[in-house]
Amino acid sequence: MPRETIDQTDGPTSAATPRPHDGGDNSFDLLRLLAATGVLVSHSYSLWNHIPDPLQKFLWGRYTLGDFCVYVFFIISGYLVTQSWVSDPHPSRYLVRRAVRILPALHVNLLLSVFVLGPVFTAATLSDYFSARETWDYLQGILVFPLKGGLPRMFETSVYPMLVNAPLWSLRIETLCYVLVPLLALFGLLGGRWRTTLVAVALAVLVEAQNMQWQPGLQVAVLWMEPTSMVGCTAYFFAGSALYFWRDRISWSGRAVALFFVIMALAATFAPSPPARMVPDPFLHALLPYCTLYFARLPTRRFLPAAKFGDLSYGIYIYAWPMQQIVATLAAGRLSLPAYIGLSMAATLVSALLSWHLVEKWALRLKPGRRQSLAH
Repeated sequence: MPRETIDQTDGPTSAATPRPHDGGDNSFDLLRLLAATGVLVSHSYSLWNHIPDPLQKFLWGRYTLGDFCVYVFFIISGYLVTQSWVSDPHPSRYLVRRAVRILPALHVNLLLSVFVLGPVFTAATLSDYFSARETWDYLQGILVFPLKGGLPRMFETSVYPMLVNAPLWSLRIETLCYVLVPLLALFGLLGGRWRTTLVAVALAVLVEAQNMQWQPGLQVAVLWMEPTSMVGCTAYFFAGSALYFWRDRISWSGRAVALFFVIMALAATFAPSPPARMVPDPFLHALLPYCTLYFARLPTRRFLPAAKFGDLSYGIYIYAWPMQQIVATLAAGRLSLPAYIGLSMAATLVSALLSWHLVEKWALRLKPGRRQSLAH
């Protein structure tokens, strides 16, 4: 896929390209690859033996490594998707770009789950499997996104039986963010530094309000998104969006990044028992996006070409959990944790490579380019 035009880069699920304001060299690819790998590692603890992610124990029981990695994805997505919209604010072309990046690989993933992994790893007979309502409910995710996580009698010996691909929940929220970008632009709330910042701040305040008085178990009817995760991830997305507009006006300081990690380490070290919320979410919403984009903008592409074999971050994200379930089922507790992570990572990388080279990079050819957009 050509990598010289700005329209080829749209979010954490897309291949990064040189950007004029980044000097043609950055670490977006590398950071997304690390974030996708971090989600796999974080999930490995619970899938291997139902033990908590060590980072969660260190950070007051509130955050896992996977949480931070998902936030990184949304921050980068907000930054790059906003860049895509600003470069060509045409709703239909914008939505086509979003759709061809996410849907083809997701649809192949769902079809493989239902018609390949399901028949192989279900404990049900094939007749019962294909006649079960759960099978077709899961397949309906092709029309929207998977609203049900399980296939009948799948992975019955696993820590999470029937659960085929838990991380796909975040794609529904990311899709919501994609739709909000042109909608907010239409109402004049996205397209300037202060207006976009106001949206990001309002969402961060809403996150804190949820933390203080939210009733667990309540669900939002739109795409069945869990409200706390929906608002939190959306807040990080628009924090990245706001920083896109401020990118040339703020100072990107390594000292500020170092100070953030020092504060986090001190708060974790001196947190009382039981853990308290010593670092409020507004603090994280202010500094985590800054730190993420500081690293993303570093010039590492030339000596750390993370996309040398393709943009694998999306493939890793959507195939990691099924591969981890397969390894856990086949190994049946006989692997050490490092061996389990290593085998799961190897299987996931193979899946991601196949997804990129057989599906994703071909689908990206359907993206409208800038020359097409300028012709309208």
